[in-house]
Amino acid sequence: TFNPVLESDSGVYTVQYEDGAKAIVVSPAFELNVLPPNSLPVAGMLGLGLLSGLVTAIGVTRIRKRAE
Repeated sequence: TFNPVLESDSGVYTVQYEDGAKAIVVSPAFELNVLPPNSLPVAGMLGLGLLSGLVTAIGVTRIRKRAE
């Protein structure tokens, strides 16, 4: 648990837990990248705009299909 999440928490992690059969399960390693406050990923505003347009287009398509 990270509370709060800090940039210094960036790194490679695994998750370990006990399943219902009392076996210990370890996830594959994954990388956590924590960006500084008020920053955007590599795609920046252009990527955010494209993603927003895509989500809107999918939502409109689903609404039209329900109406038919």
